[in-house]
Amino acid sequence: MLYIYPIYLQFGVVAYDNANPEKTDQSNVVITVEIDQFNPTFVPDNNLIRMTTDEINPVGTPLDRVSATDNDIRGKIVYEIVGEYPGESFFGVNRTTGEVFIIRDLKEDASAQEEYTVSCHRASIEANVKLISL
Repeated sequence: MLYIYPIYLQFGVVAYDNANPEKTDQSNVVITVEIDQFNPTFVPDNNLIRMTTDEINPVGTPLDRVSATDNDIRGKIVYEIVGEYPGESFFGVNRTTGEVFIIRDLKEDASAQEEYTVSCHRASIEANVKLISL
């Protein structure tokens, strides 16, 4: 069973008119903010995914797709590269689908193996990070 932790915020609201004498009414408002419990996690749940490509493949060529799940099923999962040079300068990831693709000609100063990290997150909550080697 999934449990969502609620936070309750309460404040007062006053409504008034411009009549003379001024008429007012007051009400209390309670807002329930549901905060989920789980971060997204990559599937399969391991630290390394290997992808292979030829250096002659053109810019835009998709390599594979990374995938993450969120047990709370709240919000959308977003993917982004958080790697180090040079890996992150040659590869991109589609923010919504997780598809990894070539963004720069691989014959330009690319070494035999590049490493970079793709992370997934929901809103401002950081998720597990997965290292990808190409």
